Amino acid sequence: MKKKLLKLLKTLKNFFVNPHLVICFAIAWIITNGWAYASLVLGTRFGIKWLTVVAGAYIAVLYSPLCAEGILTFIIAIGLMKLLFPKDEKTLRLIRVYFRRYKTRFLRSLRNRKKKKSASRNM
Repeated sequence: MKKKLLKLLKTLKNFFVNPHLVICFAIAWIITNGWAYASLVLGTRFGIKWLTVVAGAYIAVLYSPLCAEGILTFIIAIGLMKLLFPKDEKTLRLIRVYFRRYKTRFLRSLRNRKKKKSASRNM
């Protein structure tokens, strides 16, 4: 159990510290969030009211618990990685493996819910 956990942690560390993924994640973060922070600073500095209001509203939405911006940022980062670094097969293979694994788990849980719901209706 301990060896399995250590192997998983090492794999995740290597995945998240990969320079290609870090570059793509930084670009994706600028696309989804960074523009708002830069706009807030520039709007405040130069007295551009509308820019400050738009950036402040977007940042306020980012801090709401229902905002899925982190998921979107990660999806964009993976897309950028496939586009910018198509030869980084090790990382892309790892992404495919985990995507298939979690997709299978998700679909299995949906089937189980459907079975439970139909079983409870039949009672």
